[in-house]
Amino acid sequence: MATYTVTTNLSNNLNYDAEVISSAHAPATSCYFKQGDIIRATVIHPSGSTYYVRPVLPDVNGANPDPSVESNEASGYTYQLEWTGNFENDDDPPVVTSSASDYFTQWFFIGNTQAGSTMPGTASHSKKAVFRKVSASLGISSSTMVAGGGTLTLTASNILGLASSTGTTDHRLWVYLTEASGNVVTTVGTNGVAWDSTSDHVGKVSPNDTSTVLTVHEGLPAGTYTVHLGHYGAGGSGNAFTGSDHRLASVTFTKASAEDDDTTPVGFNLGDDQTGLATNQTYTTLQVTVTGITATTTVTTSGDGNPAVKVGNAEFTTGATTVTNDQTVDFRFFSSGNYSTAHTATLNIGGVTDSVTITTGADPDSPTEGASGTASYGIRVFNASGNETFGPNFKVPNLVANGTATIPARDGATYGSLVLPIQDDGDETFEGFTSTNADKIDIIVLVNSTNPALQDYSMERLSGNDNGKVKFTNLTYGDIPIDFYVVRTS
Repeated sequence: MATYTVTTNLSNNLNYDAEVISSAHAPATSCYFKQGDIIRATVIHPSGSTYYVRPVLPDVNGANPDPSVESNEASGYTYQLEWTGNFENDDDPPVVTSSASDYFTQWFFIGNTQAGSTMPGTASHSKKAVFRKVSASLGISSSTMVAGGGTLTLTASNILGLASSTGTTDHRLWVYLTEASGNVVTTVGTNGVAWDSTSDHVGKVSPNDTSTVLTVHEGLPAGTYTVHLGHYGAGGSGNAFTGSDHRLASVTFTKASAEDDDTTPVGFNLGDDQTGLATNQTYTTLQVTVTGITATTTVTTSGDGNPAVKVGNAEFTTGATTVTNDQTVDFRFFSSGNYSTAHTATLNIGGVTDSVTITTGADPDSPTEGASGTASYGIRVFNASGNETFGPNFKVPNLVANGTATIPARDGATYGSLVLPIQDDGDETFEGFTSTNADKIDIIVLVNSTNPALQDYSMERLSGNDNGKVKFTNLTYGDIPIDFYVVRTS
């Protein structure tokens, strides 16, 4: 339990000016405190302590607790309240409010002009004290073992009672370290610590920016450290930023010694090899979260396709970089500029590697011709996935009809559909088709797109009254343009 005392001189006016703890760090505030503390206001009359001073009860909101007079000494009148238990207002019967849910209170004071009086004279002086209770929780990134040069992310949550922050230091919560003996770590730089939110040994957070990153430099001695979250505490005991009276929450971490450093991570998986990619396509593998290391380790890339790596929120780089435990690594490279060509790239994290091979599809605009006298003699047609769709290996490939069409896109839960042939009167069919040779007619489809996302469709031959027709169903949200060829297979 801490006791916070605000000493305020009554102003020679009746505007109820607030006693301000700090215009830079806590504007319009007389004191910050936490649940269980005692708050006090020592009120001094500017014309002498024998003049009458009294609080205005209740305050203008009629909802804040009333102070009780603790003393009436030569130094002034002292009012206090212990911030535990319940408060009662002046209603009859009184309304009882728990202090646990009260995060703001203000006391108003006035003085008169009649020397030595025990009764109010003419009101001529005033002041108010503004008290803000705060509470918050503190979390630390999942790894609490960190090596020299490593980082930890500290995040405040459930921040209550803190006034809105507008400047760079006003109405902030402060974050700092103590070592095993309880002393505050004040060394910054290579022999100590650094915060991304300040250039000092103390970091800061606010409701608008709840996280700050701590860098633990190589020169900080190995051992266990405690990170504290506290409010600005002028008026209490100790340092206004790091005093123990002001602490709201704490977490611990361990700085590893050099002998404990482990730079070899747990194995990782970049995903399966891929085929049928477009030329010069950027391919990004599965993301890797590095685990199992206690020190910074090196990340390198090698192989085809100009491989690049990104650690955390940094930019992609083709050069070597470093990673710490629990950071993410993204890996990408390019497919070949040629058709039917493979690129293989490798990611190396601390000596642990994985590789992925990506292969481009066959050139859809360049059919191949087999050699005379071989089984593959003749014109062969391949789709974007490299599969043969038309060629000499098809039995009696007599072309009956061909054309272009579009399988319409899916509309919500309804798949797009297309039926070929298109019949105006219900009787027209492809040339050469009869009900007796329906099983001897096939249709070949070429998709006019290299985008794999626009190749997801199904095809079925219809029967009954629709005998001789083929229905296409589009499973995607984009139109699929096709070329079709109807052939007689025997």
